[in-house]
Amino acid sequence: MLTVGYEEQQLPFSEEHLARVSAYILRQEHIILDLEREGHPADLAYKMLTTLLDTYGVMLDHRACIVHAIARLRGMEHR
Repeated sequence: MLTVGYEEQQLPFSEEHLARVSAYILRQEHIILDLEREGHPADLAYKMLTTLLDTYGVMLDHRACIVHAIARLRGMEHR
């Protein structure tokens, strides 16, 4: 059974993971710029960036679910 306490514990992990993926995205963008500047193909680097962006979107959705669950469970506590 989900509890407010459990969801509140999960929120900082979710935020930490989002920050980490955000840093990976920034790094990947720099890698792409370097590759292109040096005349190297960047197709695979772009695919990796797309995967990172897709993953980030899923992680944002997951964080929203956690926030929603906390609000819903807090509402249930006050009944």
